[in-house]
Amino acid sequence: MSLIITGDLTKDAAQIEYFDQSKVGIPFNTGRKFTQAERRLFTASSTPVDYLLNVISGRMKMLKQLLKYEKIEGEKEQLNRMFEKDFFVRELEIPEELIDNFLYYCLDFAEVNASLGEPLEAIEFLKKQANEYRLSMKLD
Repeated sequence: MSLIITGDLTKDAAQIEYFDQSKVGIPFNTGRKFTQAERRLFTASSTPVDYLLNVISGRMKMLKQLLKYEKIEGEKEQLNRMFEKDFFVRELEIPEELIDNFLYYCLDFAEVNASLGEPLEAIEFLKKQANEYRLSMKLD
């Protein structure tokens, strides 16, 4: 088949044949993608020499802390996406400038991990934590 280039990408792209790896039995990668911190930690421990050098230098400890921080940030962002700022301000009576601080406070408790997937359970958990947070911050 001869390829005639017109300059219109939609027409030109439709003419191009592509290699479908599934037709020849090469499977697609269906596993989850690692985060940057997970890739760094894996690389730092990929060989015994790398692992030993990174333990001695303290890099392994730093990378594990980075992975922990990345997980906490992901959970905080998930809660931010799940609820509007209005919910925190009106329903939970948390001042807008303290919402992130309140979410970090909530993430210290193990129950939040289980309730992140269920909005109703998350609401109940956040209401309970909001009362304790307001008392500890003397907002009432």
